[in-house]
Formats: sequence, structure tokens, C-alpha cells
Amino acid sequence: METCRIMVIYDSDKGATRTVAEHVAKGAAKIRHINVEMRFCEDVELKEMLKADAFAFGTPNHLGTMSARMKMFFRKLQPLWEQGSLRGKPASVFTASGKFHGGAETSMLSLMFPVFAHGMLLVGLPTFPRSYVLDGCFLGVKAFVDRSKDDGPDEPSLNAARALGERLARTVLALKAGRMCVKEQIVDEKSVKPTVPPLDTDDQKELDRLMADGDVDAWQCKNCGYVHNGDVPPEICPVCNLEQASFTAYDVDAWECRGCGFVVYSQRPSEPCPVCGEDSKAFNPYKG
Repeated sequence: METCRIMVIYDSDKGATRTVAEHVAKGAAKIRHINVEMRFCEDVELKEMLKADAFAFGTPNHLGTMSARMKMFFRKLQPLWEQGSLRGKPASVFTASGKFHGGAETSMLSLMFPVFAHGMLLVGLPTFPRSYVLDGCFLGVKAFVDRSKDDGPDEPSLNAARALGERLARTVLALKAGRMCVKEQIVDEKSVKPTVPPLDTDDQKELDRLMADGDVDAWQCKNCGYVHNGDVPPEICPVCNLEQASFTAYDVDAWECRGCGFVVYSQRPSEPCPVCGEDSKAFNPYKG
């Protein structure tokens, strides 16, 4: 299993969001084959984003939306958006707020919009039975900070942060392993040459007879139905790759002028087209 790199990118005013970020990183780091790096949003370089396999984005709750620094961070990612460099990479979001429902949910939603715009795959948290409000929410982690006690995020919030990091880590490992399997399967399929059924001697004899008669103007592949116009069938069917013996005479009772589209319901015309004057050789079998 190849190692996956997760970047936890955050903004923090008084340290609460940073604490949540640390616990998201701890949860991810518990999983084998995972390397975790934390970055303050203003310190992130674009080349670092390209090397990462997954992301966790965190913001303090600023009136129900992400902070100004996080907005500037996402604006800086414009070149990556234009190139589609982050498509298919999983990402999670988290926030810290002084109230359970003081806009924390909409702060996380504001982080989700650029995540979706970049084509990333959002990873949230399953709902927690009975302790749903205390432990987090399905959008991500909304950590509660009791400002009256001048404390950091409470323990249930940090438990949810570690759970989010662990789920993000397991998701990126599963995605990377699955994509590797798909690539290997594509390589295997390309290396296998298509099998060609053995020639039927009776088919070859019938083809030789029809070609010797010289009365056939169109040929049809008995396997795929491809129609070839001309006195001689192609050596290989361009559709199904079968050999010449798979062709037989194509019975045509209608002909279409390739110049104007005029259709004659009879044997192949021997006279020029009565509409546009094209030579009789301009008539092809009409396929309706």
C-alpha cells in the first residue's frame, strides 16, 4: 500500500480552531500508511497542494461564514481550479464556535462550496446516536468553545475531530487503492489482443465464388453488419476486425446518390442521377 498525504489547512483567531485541527490530524495519523501535515492557511503553497492526496479545511465561525483569511486562501487556488488539479481528492471541513447553533453549520457549508467547485469529494461524519449535538454533526466538526470559562473546545468536540480525521484517512486509502486496481485492469486489458475466431472453410469457398462471379457491388460482415461498397470486400472488417471470409454479398434493393440523396428502389442504376447528374458510380447502397 502506498503512503497517502493529508494536509490539514486551518485559520485560527484565538487557538480554538487550531486545537480542532490538531485533533483531526491525530485521528488521521492513527491509520497506517498516512502522513499528516498541518498548515496555517496563509502559509500554504500551491505546489504543496499538488502533492497532497486529501485535505481537511478548518475555519473559525465568523458570523456564520468562513474567515476572511480562508476566503483569501481559496482565491489563491484559482490556478489549480483552472487546471482541475484537485479533482477527485477527498476533503473534510470543521469549525469552532462559541455556540452550538451560532452559525457553525453555515460556516462549514461556506467551506464546502469551494470544495465542490474544485471537484473534490466531501467526507463528513455519520450521525452520532443520542449524543449527536454534543459530538459533532454530519457536515463535519463544529467544536463548541465555552467563552465564559476561557476554555478551548470541549472533549466531545475533540472526539468528533479525531473521528473525522480517521474517516478521512480511511477514505483516501480506499480511493487510492481502488484507483490503482482500475489502472492495472486497464493496462491488462490493453495488453490482451482481441481473439479472432478461426476461419470457416465453407465461408471462404462461398466468398471466392462470389468474388469470381463479379456481380457483387456491396459486402456485409456477417458478424457485425458493417457494409462495404465495392467489388471486393476489405481484407479486415474495420469494425470487428474479422478477416475477409466473414463478408458475404449484401443484397441491396435501393440505392442513394451521394451527391444529392436521391434514392432509386431497384437494382444499381446504370444511368446518371436524374436529379444532380452524378455518374451511376455515385450511387451507394441505401441504408434507410
